Amino acid sequence: MTNQYSIKAIMASKKDFLAIAYEPLLSELHLFSAVGLVEVIKSDNEHQLQLKVDCAAPFDEFHQNLQVLSEKYKVDLILQQWIERNLKPELLIMDMDSTLVQAETIDEIAAVAGLGEKVAAITESAMRGELNFRESLKARVSMLKGISISDLQSVHQRLPLTDGARNLLSKAHENGCHTALVSGGFTFFAGPIADDLGFDTLSANILGINDGVLTGKVEGDIVDEHSKVETLQRLKSQLNITRQQIIAIGDGANDLLMLADAGTGIAFHAKPKVQQRASTIFNYSDLNGVNWLVGW
Repeated sequence: MTNQYSIKAIMASKKDFLAIAYEPLLSELHLFSAVGLVEVIKSDNEHQLQLKVDCAAPFDEFHQNLQVLSEKYKVDLILQQWIERNLKPELLIMDMDSTLVQAETIDEIAAVAGLGEKVAAITESAMRGELNFRESLKARVSMLKGISISDLQSVHQRLPLTDGARNLLSKAHENGCHTALVSGGFTFFAGPIADDLGFDTLSANILGINDGVLTGKVEGDIVDEHSKVETLQRLKSQLNITRQQIIAIGDGANDLLMLADAGTGIAFHAKPKVQQRASTIFNYSDLNGVNWLVGW
C-alpha cells in the first residue's frame, strides 16, 4: 500500500535548480521506499516546484529521507500529505528573535553592559532546550539591572529584519490573514517592530523599569513556550478556524509547542532539537519562502 504525498521544493532560483539538481533529485527519490512520481504540479511561482508522489514509506521516515536530500542539494524540501485543496491560511503566528529579526534582543542588551558573551551563552543553551526558558530568562534579566533605558536606544539599530519579513507580513495582510508576534523577548523592542510591520497581535515580556533604569526583573507573566501556544489556541478560537489554517514559525525550543499545534509549523533556521521534531524545515530560504510555500 502506498501513501500519496506532496513535495514542495522551495528555492532561490528555480532556473538553477532545474538545470543542476532536478534530475539527480528525482533519481535519488526513486531509491527511497519505491517513490513514484505521479505529477509535477505547475506553478506561476518562480521559487517553488511541487511534486505529487506515491510512496510506501510512512510520513516520518520519508520526511527524514528528504532532509538528507535537502542538505545535499541545498534546497528546502517540504513534505505534506496530499490533499486536493489546501485551506487558506487564516493565522500567521511567529517568534521574533532569530526568526523575524536576526538577533537575540537580550544578548544585544547585555552587550551594552559588557555582558554579551556571558548572557549569549545562556541564551544559546536555553534555545537549544538545555535550560528551562523561564528560569534562564529571569537569571539573564537579573544581570541587566542598572542599565539605563537611554542606553538601550542603540539596540534597536542592531535588530535587522530577516530578509523577506516585510514582504511576508504584507502578503499575509493582503490575503486577510491575522498576524501575531509572540516573543520571549521584550515589548520595549517588539512593540515598535510589531507596529512597523502591522502585526494584529503582540505578546512579549515586559522589562521592569524604575527611574529610567532596568530593575533586573520581568514584570507580569513571562512569555514562554506555554504562553505562546496558549496565544495560538486563543486566536484559533477567536477566529473560529481550524488547525490546518494556522502557520507558525520559530527557531528555538520555546517554540516547539506552538509549532506542533499549527497545521504548518515551520522550523526556521532552527536549533537541532527543533529541526528533529518539526515536519516543515527551512534552512536555505528566507522568510519569502513562506509566501512561496503557501502560494501568496
